[in-house]
Amino acid sequence: MTYNELIELLGPAWQELPIYDIDGQPHWEGCKVTGILGIKNITNAIKGTARNRKLAFPAYRMHMDRDINPRRSVYMLTLEGVILVIKKNSSQRCRELQGILAAHGM
Repeated sequence: MTYNELIELLGPAWQELPIYDIDGQPHWEGCKVTGILGIKNITNAIKGTARNRKLAFPAYRMHMDRDINPRRSVYMLTLEGVILVIKKNSSQRCRELQGILAAHGM
């Protein structure tokens, strides 16, 4: 899935999220992504379950950037990480998007 396809999938709220370049890859703030997806806790969103393993690098990373949060590292998600968060969670919005992803063969 490309970035433009993801924008279409997630709608206008996605376009308002800042994109951060980390090592030449686009990343998004995990807490803002999960907010759009109706997930309350980013840590719970990425942790493993009995059926799904925890997300791993490079899908997400902890990143310290004083412009994002001057006091601590934050979760940053790649495009792959965003898709995995959608697939692994059961919020109403994630369930809607899981059907759309399945229709796109993902």
